[in-house]
Amino acid sequence: MSRAARLTRSLALGLVLLALSLPALADSTTDAVWVAARDLPRGALLAEEDVRVERRESRRTPSDASRADSDAIVGMQLRRSVREGRVLRDRWLEPASTVKRGQVVRLVVRSGGLQILGKGRAVSDGAVGERIRVVNLDSRREIVGRVARDGSVHVGL
Repeated sequence: MSRAARLTRSLALGLVLLALSLPALADSTTDAVWVAARDLPRGALLAEEDVRVERRESRRTPSDASRADSDAIVGMQLRRSVREGRVLRDRWLEPASTVKRGQVVRLVVRSGGLQILGKGRAVSDGAVGERIRVVNLDSRREIVGRVARDGSVHVGL
């Protein structure tokens, strides 16, 4: 085989290999995901300095990797410990409890223009928006209400 034929053959083989690798190059997209900035213990409340955003290769990123915005992830509580550099997964995060079991809370009952305030003792932990059971300290009756941002429990009629 002549030198020109070998060169043409090598060039053709190189072009075929390049064409075969193009789909792999196109698939190497990245995702922005939350990563632990340090070792984090179970139960830790996430602060801005505990997490950072990193770009990771999409095919190596867990499908349940947390992609929430910073307002949503800061203040969340870890269900498990996480080592530095690990991608945070949604199933490892839960809303932090605003109300703790046994805590005395303000009860708010609203109906139209009427508002009644009282005190109660939480029967369980609860995060903002969750429904929890509370014992009314005046009547000793157990009621169910929704936890508000300020830690009060709103009871519907």
